[in-house]
Amino acid sequence: MRYRIITISLSVILAALILPVSIADTLVQETPPGFPAVGETFIFGRYEQDNDPNNGMEPIEWRVLAIEDNAALLISEYNLDAMAYDEKTYNSAITWEACSLRRWLNDNFLSTAFTKEEQGSILLSAIKNENNSYYGTDGGSDTEDRIFLLSIAETEKYFPVYGTGKAISTAYAKAHGAYIVDASGTTGWWLRSPGFHTDSVAAMTPGGQLGYIGFFAWAPNVALRPALRLDLKTIR
Repeated sequence: MRYRIITISLSVILAALILPVSIADTLVQETPPGFPAVGETFIFGRYEQDNDPNNGMEPIEWRVLAIEDNAALLISEYNLDAMAYDEKTYNSAITWEACSLRRWLNDNFLSTAFTKEEQGSILLSAIKNENNSYYGTDGGSDTEDRIFLLSIAETEKYFPVYGTGKAISTAYAKAHGAYIVDASGTTGWWLRSPGFHTDSVAAMTPGGQLGYIGFFAWAPNVALRPALRLDLKTIR
């Protein structure tokens, strides 16, 4: 009996030594010291926000939506800009893969808002572009992006309660045409999923309700809340 107990004990010790190497990443999500928890905010990058270019760009505040696979999913706390989902689309089909906003986010915004070192911490994410879950509108091909917008499914997951998706637009976004409904300063913001038709795009409404119908893709007054995945192994 004593031999059996010793054998079992040794087996437990060996398992404890082996498990952290083989499956620790799937059981425990390690984050850098001081990194915010889900629901908290994190400063990363810079972008014009007070609409005064003379004082330089302001630090971007990001909300942590999830931490998994040694990466943090972030979305900007405020609406940072406003523009059409696709500047050339008018009564014609468009998807996230082909839209001008996707190109702008992964070119202009990426190079403007982040240093080369910061860009190295932004993961190239596999982006799944599902059909509109209510209307069945085609979402197009999947993509790979460093900067992206949330999908309908992701918005349902991370902003499940009415009103939690409200976002205030910066002075810069307002100056670029973000449509302000009332004194609260909240503005509707684009998702990447299609709306009720192939020339429309789903969006969060100013009141914080997920709009499956969406807005026409050429609408210039819908705001942007960029999202990205941050490689936590590069954060010190």
